[in-house]
Amino acid sequence: MRYIIEGFFMLLTAGAVGGTSLYIVTRKHPRQLSAPDQCKHRRWTKWKIEQLKTIHIYPDSDDGAELPDRVDAYLTRECLRCGQPQAKTVRGIDSQHYK
Repeated sequence: MRYIIEGFFMLLTAGAVGGTSLYIVTRKHPRQLSAPDQCKHRRWTKWKIEQLKTIHIYPDSDDGAELPDRVDAYLTRECLRCGQPQAKTVRGIDSQHYK
């Protein structure tokens, strides 16, 4: 009876060691992202406007008001979980986007 119990505990110990080593070998390691656009997290900060650039396409002014024909914006945000920054340029942004 003693040999059966000792064999059971040896088998249990070997199984635990084998299972742990198999888990360590096969688990997925977090990858280093090569580009911030590849961040898979879903929570980001709101887009912040870093720079606005007014574009005058046509040389004629519009009755002295000199309103730009287009407003381009450079926007940035960060991932809330890993802190990866992301940036984009939006062309033709209108006033309701940056009020």
